[in-house]
Amino acid sequence: MERYKTTSDLSNKNLRLTLILGGAIVIIVILLVILMSGDDKEPAVKNLDKTHAIAVTYETKQLSDSTVLLIENQNIYIKGKLIKSIARMDTLPALGDSIQAVEDNDDSQTMARIPKEYEFFVTIK
Repeated sequence: MERYKTTSDLSNKNLRLTLILGGAIVIIVILLVILMSGDDKEPAVKNLDKTHAIAVTYETKQLSDSTVLLIENQNIYIKGKLIKSIARMDTLPALGDSIQAVEDNDDSQTMARIPKEYEFFVTIK
């Protein structure tokens, strides 16, 4: 155990420890923000274990101001082989537009009408 000769030695030691811990916390927070700020449209699963699996993808495409196309694709795998592929399409009402700031090629911001997108919630049983 260290013995401190004066209270200023103890204060300096505590200050250094506080700065080190504070710096470590800042680094951890920055790393967490970087890890969590990925592209939302990129699939979460890169490699699928195709021993016995069902891979499902959902996608929407704006057909008109009032209609959105919902596309569902299912690929069914058994023993690593694709045994069935199912595609379904249906139309949904469009959600309208929102006004958002967008950047053009000159890095200047302008206001633009952007179609609102559906959010997907999936329950697996």
